[in-house]
Amino acid sequence: MPTTITATKDVLHHTIERWNAHDREGWADAASPHLEVVVSGGEPLRGKDGARELYDIWTGAFPDNRVDVHLEIAEGPNGLQESHFRGTHTGTMRTPAGDIPATGKPVDIPFVGLMTVEDGKMASFRVYFDTGDLMRQLGIASA
Repeated sequence: MPTTITATKDVLHHTIERWNAHDREGWADAASPHLEVVVSGGEPLRGKDGARELYDIWTGAFPDNRVDVHLEIAEGPNGLQESHFRGTHTGTMRTPAGDIPATGKPVDIPFVGLMTVEDGKMASFRVYFDTGDLMRQLGIASA
């Protein structure tokens, strides 16, 4: 049976709700075992462990973070959210280029998340944002 728009919207809403509740396991439980996560500038992550790793990277670096969704579109199994990630960089951020020690700076990063839902779970999650903007807000790069 194909994934419906309603099912896709339910997963989109659930994942944002669990993320903002700082519920790591609730977030990971929304992932299918074969989930593929791709984030700007990073290596692909896979499965529930990949979902946990994504959560740990961002929540470890920005423990007070929150995601606010401004636009949402769902079509069949595919969903798109245009959002803002906001938080204060009080923890170490792990990146493929190396760790970034806490700067204490607030960030407001616009991003787009694309999700494919299969059997009520995230099967694919792709996140696109301007990594240069993040580095500028952290004071690591100049404009």
